[in-house]
Amino acid sequence: MHGPLTLAALSQTVGNHEFDNGPTGDAGLEGFARNISGAFPVLSCNLDISGQPALQGLVQRYALVELERSGATVGIMGLTSVDTPETSSPGKDGGEVGGPCCGPV
Repeated sequence: MHGPLTLAALSQTVGNHEFDNGPTGDAGLEGFARNISGAFPVLSCNLDISGQPALQGLVQRYALVELERSGATVGIMGLTSVDTPETSSPGKDGGEVGGPCCGPV
């Protein structure tokens, strides 16, 4: 038997809890994304954040990552639950969920 298995996060998908404190500010999705900036990408291919300039560049539709052991490059995409506006607080322009997944990239 080999040593303990270590799992590392390769990405984070935006879910309803990232909006619990709204879309912007230190306590909202913006603060969360800024706090982990560079550690791994924050993903959602079906979240329209065009109404939130503060979120631009913080949420990506997909990411290409290289797996450490094999060196293989894989694509990862995130999907946000379509009921997020009803289960959380994305705000008036916090982000519309839905539409074509991974539209133009």
